[in-house]
Amino acid sequence: MFLKRAPRYISGFTIIEVMVTVAIIAILSAILMYQFKGFDSKLLLKNLAYEIAIVLREAQVYGVSVQGSGADFEKAYGVHFEVGTHYTLFRDNNNNGIFDSDEMLSTYTIGRGNSIVALCIDGSCVASSSIDVTFKRPDSDASFARNGTLLPSARSVFIRVGSATSNLQVMVNSTGQISI
Repeated sequence: MFLKRAPRYISGFTIIEVMVTVAIIAILSAILMYQFKGFDSKLLLKNLAYEIAIVLREAQVYGVSVQGSGADFEKAYGVHFEVGTHYTLFRDNNNNGIFDSDEMLSTYTIGRGNSIVALCIDGSCVASSSIDVTFKRPDSDASFARNGTLLPSARSVFIRVGSATSNLQVMVNSTGQISI
């Protein structure tokens, strides 16, 4: 009968090989997590721009169609923007094209490090201003006001939203077109 001879050594990984493998995996994971943070903040900023565009479209639909009940269809609807972390959907009860505090329908709060950083009319940006965008029947055209003053000749408004790392802008044309 033949006996098998035991091997001199058992093959496997040394502790140094395992430590090097774990270090490589840790470095790759750290790089991926750093990239994910940048991706996440850009995605949140893009979502904010789309939310603002949706609220503008909501005001446009309310202004062109009928919101609520009753025979009073002559009220405009709009969105009031200020530099900072809030914007407001409103019904223009006195038809002056400007937001008054008693006309508020909904206030939206911006979070997660994003904010409205600038408001621009026809390419002229002022960091500390407010802009009202209103829509009134029968047209889907937009009317603009800056700091409580109507601007009948304005052609476009840019709402620039941003974080510490990047910016996006929502554009509203006087024809009623809303784009990002």
